[in-house]
Amino acid sequence: VATGNTHLINHLKLGLTTNFIECGTIDAFEKKDDIKSKIISCITDNEFLIENVLVLACLGPTAGIIAEELLDHSLQVWDTGHIFEFASENFIEKELNQQ
Repeated sequence: VATGNTHLINHLKLGLTTNFIECGTIDAFEKKDDIKSKIISCITDNEFLIENVLVLACLGPTAGIIAEELLDHSLQVWDTGHIFEFASENFIEKELNQQ
């Protein structure tokens, strides 16, 4: 998961293995190359098989750009919009408790 404020969501388990890449909360486009490098390093350092990796990117408009650029590495990247922002605010839990 590539996003900002990862300390607020690092309790989430989203698959067999979940890694969080802190990207900050502003100027993702300016950090685009660094973010891509962190994603690739996370995969290689953990010896993950590319075909078993799904990157979830919550980086504003930059997520789509990174997704397209990482196609060169055969990586699947999903632009998740604001889903992790909602998760960090316990949005789902709050909604369920109101029903």
